[in-house]
Amino acid sequence: MAAQALAGDRINEHLSDLEAQRALLDNCIFLWKSLSNHWNALHLTVAERSQAFDADLQSLDSRTQRALDSISGRESSLCDREFIAAATIRERRDAVLAEIEQPDARGPPAAKSDLRGLLRWYARRMDSAGLWRFVASRRKALCLLWREITDAIDESVDPPRLVIDAVEDFLIHPIEDGKDRNWALGMLLHSLLGSDGTKCPDVAESIRERAVTVAESWKEKFVLKTEEGEREEPMGGSEAQIFLQMVATFGLRSRFEEDFLLKLITEHASRKEMAKLATAMGFREQLSVVIDKLIKTEKEIEAIYFVHQSGLIDRFPPESLLKMHLESSKKKSNSILKDGNNSPGALQESSNLEITALRSIMKCVEICNLESKFNTTEIKRRLAVLEKAKANSKKPAVSKKSHGKRPISIGATAPFHRAKAARTSNTPHASFSRHPLASRIPPAHHS
Repeated sequence: MAAQALAGDRINEHLSDLEAQRALLDNCIFLWKSLSNHWNALHLTVAERSQAFDADLQSLDSRTQRALDSISGRESSLCDREFIAAATIRERRDAVLAEIEQPDARGPPAAKSDLRGLLRWYARRMDSAGLWRFVASRRKALCLLWREITDAIDESVDPPRLVIDAVEDFLIHPIEDGKDRNWALGMLLHSLLGSDGTKCPDVAESIRERAVTVAESWKEKFVLKTEEGEREEPMGGSEAQIFLQMVATFGLRSRFEEDFLLKLITEHASRKEMAKLATAMGFREQLSVVIDKLIKTEKEIEAIYFVHQSGLIDRFPPESLLKMHLESSKKKSNSILKDGNNSPGALQESSNLEITALRSIMKCVEICNLESKFNTTEIKRRLAVLEKAKANSKKPAVSKKSHGKRPISIGATAPFHRAKAARTSNTPHASFSRHPLASRIPPAHHS
């Protein structure tokens, strides 16, 4: 019996050892499979990255080759371009000299209505001071002829020099009407940019250095020296836009602090051209910071214009910003009604605020082509209701007491007046105020 028990114990021990070895073998197999899968995943990742790296190298090689071909083409055509430019300058110079030598060409065209002729006359003579003053004085007439200003400047001998001379003369000899002068300079600077308003022209280095000097002197006008040190005064909206147009036109971004330029863009983001100017200056990557600040200050519409120009649609969906602006305007409108206890004045202010917000949304959707992403049917309906109510509130009130009463002819009642007067002439307390028609006859006005 003892021998049998000892044999059974040995068998159990062997079985336990076999189970332990089996568990260890299973663990080893599991670890091997895990390592094998991990190795295969690493191999695939390395292969994919290697392929992507090879594709990037090929793309870089192709771009480098295209750039080299472009440089080579520009170098080979440099002589031809120089010859064409010199011929153009000589042609324009000869045309100007021939025009000046004419007896009747010493002064501007006699016909004051010939705006095109006057613009060309100033531009061909490189009369920058006369040109920008003439444009400023004829703003209403030239608003529809902005293309004529560009064509006239193109006919000058040196368009960049003509414009920078105009800006310098503007700083030295300003005129009183600030809006017209800023508009005139803006038109002259805009004429040097491309048709889309973002392509900078080719400017000589000497002209660029002059532009730097003029821009720095312009900036110094807004730096006040106080006992505590220097303090910058804020630029007005139109003047800030002209300053940034000059920076974009002559490529002066690197000559000024980036924070200063971004601050001007953010402070005057409501102006139409700010988003285009920021893109023209190369601030496409930095505009995310500007957009964040505009959203935090509840300027969603301005932010959408910057999103549209910078292409950051995935990061800042325009439809979400439009909904935010719509909800914010509703809250402000309701707050005005609540604070004003629904008084007529509060109702009018609330209605005006909502109308302005809805109009800005409609305009933003149209300019940025967001019709497919944002439905404006309800907004149009609501805007029509508000505008109709506003128009009705402006109509003069009509007295309802006059309706249904027959007009009384004064001439027809004359016999009655005479008979009544005869009966009451001897009455001591008779007066005109008791006459049944006295309330219908307006009182006499004495001077």
